[in-house]
Amino acid sequence: MIQLILYGIVGLIVLYSLSVMYLLFFAKRTKSCPKCHSKVHIERTHRSELIKNYFGFLSLKAYRCRSCLVQFYVRKPKKSGQVEVA
Repeated sequence: MIQLILYGIVGLIVLYSLSVMYLLFFAKRTKSCPKCHSKVHIERTHRSELIKNYFGFLSLKAYRCRSCLVQFYVRKPKKSGQVEVA
């Protein structure tokens, strides 16, 4: 019984760490839509509660494309104020 609980806890830790790695490596660094590549119709939206609570330390900004309605996340720019180009 204790072994099953430990496997569940380890599984949750692995799932959380994989989610963090995904957001770190695949979050965009430029403000362009990943689907239609538009840079004109981009607007800021609120981050979901899941991202705020569990991944708040990653400093991601949520954006939505007004032309194709895709929501995506962009890493915050460096302190110099410029967005990194991937």
